[in-house]
Amino acid sequence: MAYMMQGRFDEAVNALEHSHALFGDFATALFDMVACYTALGRIDDAMAAADKLRARQPALTVALFRATTPHQCVPYIDRIIKSLRATGFPET
Repeated sequence: MAYMMQGRFDEAVNALEHSHALFGDFATALFDMVACYTALGRIDDAMAAADKLRARQPALTVALFRATTPHQCVPYIDRIIKSLRATGFPET
């Protein structure tokens, strides 16, 4: 998350892909992967990560993410919400 919040999306993706290789489809990493890929314009990769997220959380909506996220960091929440919308998650 630190790389992502600093706008260092390439470095964030490298760390997230490494985490994914070690730990699999960890939901928090998938949220961050969707956001970083979206920010980098890597839409195919963002959609692939979003599909994995949908498989893990089929009821996920933008509203549900907003209501249940433990983060208080508004820029982080906003970046995730923007990427969820960009990859087709419904509002409600």
